[in-house]
Order: sequence, then structure tokens, then C-alpha cells
Amino acid sequence: MTAQDIEAVRVEYQVRDATAVRLTDPRRISNYINANEVNTTDKYDVFHYYFIGWPDFGVIKARKLLELIKFINNHRKDETATLEKTQQNSLIPTVVHCSGGVGRTGTYIAVDIIMRLIDQSKDNLSQMKLDVMGIVDRLRQDRGKMVQTLDQYLLVNFCVKKYLQLTNQINN
Repeated sequence: MTAQDIEAVRVEYQVRDATAVRLTDPRRISNYINANEVNTTDKYDVFHYYFIGWPDFGVIKARKLLELIKFINNHRKDETATLEKTQQNSLIPTVVHCSGGVGRTGTYIAVDIIMRLIDQSKDNLSQMKLDVMGIVDRLRQDRGKMVQTLDQYLLVNFCVKKYLQLTNQINN
């Protein structure tokens, strides 16, 4: 989650049609929650990452966003591998949400998609046609205003450049 419940001293979002959950196994692992859906036998493992260093309508440093995405994706891979040993066909979705669900959320998702595309195309990167605006436009088809501000769009582009530099795909 990239937002606080209350930002700028006003309520930014409300829970609608939520699944009620009960904390059953609080572990001292990074924001881990084992939750059971109330009135059913369904159980879920939830790993909640609460990032408060990103202001509403604002941006953070490209390197910070890349590190956040990499950390969450690496932890997700580790947990998927662990769960697959005990549960067949287990999938761990990643849910990203900020106060409005569009600005910071869209920025995070766009950068995550681009990082994955670059990683998948490492051998043929010179042939790759990366369309940042096309990716943002595709996100906006599902949810309007994804990547809400010009600064957030520029952050996505800075992240592309920084990620290519960090992975030694281009020179500094």
C-alpha cells in the first residue's frame, strides 16, 4: 500500500464490499498476516507492505521505486517457492493501492511491467521497442488516470533509464 488512511487531514478512501478477515498468526516477519475469511474455511496468506514515503500526487527518487519493486518481487518469489512445496497450484497475487488507486498505483504498476519486459528481453534488448506511453495508455483503459501527473509519468521514464543503467544495459 502506498497511502495512509488519512492524508492531508481528510479521508481519501473508504472500504467497500470488503472481505472481513481475522488475524490468526501474527509473525514477526516483514508485515506478514495470516488471515481467515470470517464465516468460511477459506484461508489466505497476506504479505502487506506499507510504504509511506511517497506523497499523494508526488514522486520519489527513481532508484527508491526500483528498490521497492525489486524487494517486493524478490520476496514474492521466495514465498511462492515456499508455498509451492506445501500447496499445489498456489498463486500469490500482488495488489497495489494508494489513496485514489491511480497516481502512485499506476506509476508502480507501469514501472513493474517495464522492469519485467526488460528482464524478459535481455538478449534482444537492441531489438525491443519499449512504448512507455502505450503501457500507461493500456493501464488507463482498465482504470482512468493511472499515472496521474506529469511528474509521475516522468518518473516512469526516469525509472526506465535508471533500470537500464543498473542492469548494465546502457552506459551512465
